[in-house]
Amino acid sequence: DPENVPIYIYITGLSLRLGLAHPWLRLVPILASLASIPIWAIWTRRQFGFRIGLLVAGLFTLLTFHVRYSQELRAYPYLFLISGITMLVGDLVRKRPNAIRTAALAGVIALGCFTHHSYLLIFIPLTGLVLFAGEEPGEVAPPRRRVKWSLIVALVFGTAPYVAWLLATSDLLRQRLSRGANEWTAEMVATRWQFLTVAAAEGEPMSWLAALLAVLAVIGLVVALRHPVGRWVLIPAVVGIVASEAALVALNRWSQGRYDLVLWPFVVMLVALGASRGLAPFPSRRLRAGFLVALAIPLLFSVDRYHRTGRPHWDRKAEASRAARRPGEPVLAETHWGAQCS
Repeated sequence: DPENVPIYIYITGLSLRLGLAHPWLRLVPILASLASIPIWAIWTRRQFGFRIGLLVAGLFTLLTFHVRYSQELRAYPYLFLISGITMLVGDLVRKRPNAIRTAALAGVIALGCFTHHSYLLIFIPLTGLVLFAGEEPGEVAPPRRRVKWSLIVALVFGTAPYVAWLLATSDLLRQRLSRGANEWTAEMVATRWQFLTVAAAEGEPMSWLAALLAVLAVIGLVVALRHPVGRWVLIPAVVGIVASEAALVALNRWSQGRYDLVLWPFVVMLVALGASRGLAPFPSRRLRAGFLVALAIPLLFSVDRYHRTGRPHWDRKAEASRAARRPGEPVLAETHWGAQCS
């Protein structure tokens, strides 16, 4: 299946062989997404400090987008996890490259490539981190040539199996192009941001909460310009999102917010940087804590609303199938864009 690279299929197949059925089958991706929270928080803490790492962990936990895809029976929860591990191992290679760490990075890259096609976008911030982000004050930087070759070797050996698989499935993959009709307007950009943050259902117009997070992200961009990891990791990640969207619309005229999911954690970091900067004028810890609580409460309401109303079309289809289906009978469903799948 060229649209679902093998890791997801193997995990699901193994889960079914172990006898997991719905809703227990959904616990496997949920566990992967839960594990991604400390992974990304640890990486963020290593680059920006304890406060930003804690804010990122909180945002991962409370933003509807992460909650939504934590429960999907698709590859995305594993993509959250493996991309975070990639950045952690990349950070180890940057600080002290050796054969073991290079081999570990190559292995993680190979695993990531077979998790989802969009994993390749992680190479943008990974390259910026390893080659250009520099060292913390007081740290002894390893020879740059050694770091560069470690990254090159990891990328070559990590992607080689995926490239071979991609060539073998390229004809099938070309047949799956949707030829959709995304029209990028200011309204669609706002709707996409809403979807990437606090939307309970797809297509919601921008809310005041999403607008607040957008303001924090813009402040975070300004803060990132003053930090080497911000300049070489976070900002290139944003550029990667824009470039991937442009490529998708140019080649296929179809895009979804989840297609950039692998770079979404860096957007969350920008929000965290902006929130931390916004907390600076508060004179006491109690006021800063009060600000965070005031932000967390509406985020929780957004998650609650998603659980109650987020996927009504799927609920209706499931109920109709239960009412009409006889034992052993296949079900044919028509999706909202007209494609049919059994």
